[in-house]
Amino acid sequence: NKSVPITDKNTLSPLAKVLDQTETITLNHRDNVLSFEFAALHYTAPKKNKFRYKLENFNSNWIATSSDNRRATFTNLSPGDYIFRVNASNNEGLWNKHGRSIKLTILSPPWLTWWAYSLYILLLISGIILFIRSQRRKVAHARLLLKQENKLVQRLKRLDKLKDDILTNTSHELRTPLNGILGISESMLHGVDDDLSEESKSNLQLIVDCSVRLSHLINDILDLHQVKSDAIQLHTQAIDIFYAVDKTLAMSKPLAKDKQIELLNQVPENLPPVEADDARLQQILFNLIGNAIKFTASGCIKVTAALDTTLDKPFVKINVIDSGIGIPLNRQNAIFESFLQLDSSTTREYEGLGLGLSISKKLIELHDGSIDVTSEINQGATFTFSLPVSLKNLK
Repeated sequence: NKSVPITDKNTLSPLAKVLDQTETITLNHRDNVLSFEFAALHYTAPKKNKFRYKLENFNSNWIATSSDNRRATFTNLSPGDYIFRVNASNNEGLWNKHGRSIKLTILSPPWLTWWAYSLYILLLISGIILFIRSQRRKVAHARLLLKQENKLVQRLKRLDKLKDDILTNTSHELRTPLNGILGISESMLHGVDDDLSEESKSNLQLIVDCSVRLSHLINDILDLHQVKSDAIQLHTQAIDIFYAVDKTLAMSKPLAKDKQIELLNQVPENLPPVEADDARLQQILFNLIGNAIKFTASGCIKVTAALDTTLDKPFVKINVIDSGIGIPLNRQNAIFESFLQLDSSTTREYEGLGLGLSISKKLIELHDGSIDVTSEINQGATFTFSLPVSLKNLK
């Protein structure tokens, strides 16, 4: 038997010796399509000669062929070692005992050699090291930022506490002289001495009004500090909301003495009692009604209420409705923040620190209730807050 390797036009013959003396052939990774032609030198009946071949490590079984097809072609061979074997038989079916074999070696491409894999491993290890160093730098930077942030938070907390302490201490210190001014002014105004002129009485009344106003502001500041520090302790009981509203409206009438405002209690008398702290409920109602009087020049302020059973437990919803200047939509959430009013012009026109609604909201939330507002400019406002229904008996 003899075999002749066929190469493409761009490749020189890989044979260093004549074929009969060649035992191995080494090919480039690009030479992965091979063809072998073979022949058997037996001329009695050459057309009856038979052949079989196989390429070990590529196919395991012999492939039989006739004298009309004496070519074996292999494509897409992977880099590696192979052995091409071919055998032949004569017209009587006698097979050659030894046949012919050639060892083939197809070299790996440069990127699949051992040194290439070594380079890949080095690059991978270098990448992992760089990634780990980068992550460590990020973690260290994040820790530094967190440490700085914690320091800033602690500093802001200290400053906030210092501010609250200054406000509280100052408010307490102001109370003593203020109460003295208020007491002396009221005793002079309502004393037995009738020799005061009308102008003097008017000035004394102004001192009394200003002192009362300042006293309310100091109380608001102290209440705000208590609410922020969770120092308020509620003493709840069953309270009839109709009588609570009636009492607050009566207390609020002096606030509307110079205005054409009608104060109406439209709370149904048969509503179930609410669970609330009596003093704090009066404070909530007085803040909301007083706020309505402040921003209403004339018209009507009414308080309504209704039972709400749509939630997990029953609540009474109380509405304080006025016909005042109204609140723009983009400011309806901001009015519940401390020291905020509608804008600087309202702060000047309607005196106040903007604490009443903020304190009321926090007190209502302490009662497990909520508060919101609906309003339009020049169409008045409706403040609605809820309090849980009491399971206790009225006191």
